[in-house]
Amino acid sequence: MTSRQFNNLFSSSSNSNCFSLFHLNIRSFKKHSVDLEEYLSTLNASFSAIGLSETWLDNTSNDLYSIPGYHFISKLRPVGPRGGVGIFLCDTYEYKKRCDLESMNSVLESVFVEIVQPNNEKNVILGCLYKPPNVQTETFNDEIKQV
Repeated sequence: MTSRQFNNLFSSSSNSNCFSLFHLNIRSFKKHSVDLEEYLSTLNASFSAIGLSETWLDNTSNDLYSIPGYHFISKLRPVGPRGGVGIFLCDTYEYKKRCDLESMNSVLESVFVEIVQPNNEKNVILGCLYKPPNVQTETFNDEIKQV
């Protein structure tokens, strides 16, 4: 969707009090981080959370990339140059990383956060999941059920 199409559908006033999500299979955050920031700057909306799949980050590059105003929570693929998932969560939210729900295997890559709600409201669990292309949907769904 182009930014013009998006902006025609949504106005900044319509989402100012809503929890909003954006997801992108970025296929290398290193390569496309500037493209993502430029695209986001053209939208008449800001997002509470931005999920990225196929970040292609590793231990040496994970902390080098950021988006101003967001915390970055990620899960890296331990082997190989690709994969990985991440969530940019608006820095106005208090959160806990939910390592107990994460998965990083040949069937499912996932990262989860628990967003702490004020006034003793129920917390919200948010995840970013990725299914590698060679994985059958039924196998992927079975793995999600385990989470």
